[in-house]
Amino acid sequence: LARRQFGRSRLRNGRMRSGVELDPGAPVAGLAAVLKKGYLLRNEMAHFVSNLTSYMMFEVLECAWAEFDEEINKAKDLDELIAAHERYLAQILNGAMMETRRKTTQGKADGLAGAEQSPVLTELSKMFDVILQFVRLQEHVYDAALQDAKMDSDAKTRMYKRQQRGQWGVSIANGEAEENRIRQLNERTSAHIYDRLLSLEETFARLLTGLRTRLSEHSSSDAQFLDVRLDFNEFYEEKRKKEAERSPSPVDATHA
Repeated sequence: LARRQFGRSRLRNGRMRSGVELDPGAPVAGLAAVLKKGYLLRNEMAHFVSNLTSYMMFEVLECAWAEFDEEINKAKDLDELIAAHERYLAQILNGAMMETRRKTTQGKADGLAGAEQSPVLTELSKMFDVILQFVRLQEHVYDAALQDAKMDSDAKTRMYKRQQRGQWGVSIANGEAEENRIRQLNERTSAHIYDRLLSLEETFARLLTGLRTRLSEHSSSDAQFLDVRLDFNEFYEEKRKKEAERSPSPVDATHA
């Protein structure tokens, strides 16, 4: 839960920086396409984190605590209290899909080799790794873009002061110096960042598809409900249908 909240906080801070500190109209080379792609991907990730956090807090923790609180009041001795607490923890792990399974291997005296994560938890861990990679890339882009925007703002200020003194806004020497300044986001770096965003977007979409498949097959009805929440407007379902229509069928591929 702490990791999910951390990811949500970093995504929210990214939205604040893009909307307050950085002027989208600033003449920064290659910035528009990068910001647009980052904005769309950030909103998609924020939608996922927000729904997952809401599910964990209200569908899992709050419901489990309500049942645990009722059992506490009914407990007659310490054994019943301990049993109620164990059921409470088991209910949280099951609802959060964090239950672990014991895996067996040959060559062990007891036949046990430790615990194995549930498939859903494995998918969630991978998705949050991708989200944190995006957050780090996003912060790098904003820092670089702000430096470039400040450089342009300083150049305009110098031009204005020269004009106020009755001089040309930019002299030949100053013009050459401005052109030789190294931008953080030039065409090459912007293209590289854009390709990186595309890669993160494809990886996140693939993992989300796998997670939704795991959720739909999960024994818990709450997990299946989370799948519905993640695609409440059928955006991903429509996207899947369009991709299936564009992809050639096995028969067509064979004839081709």
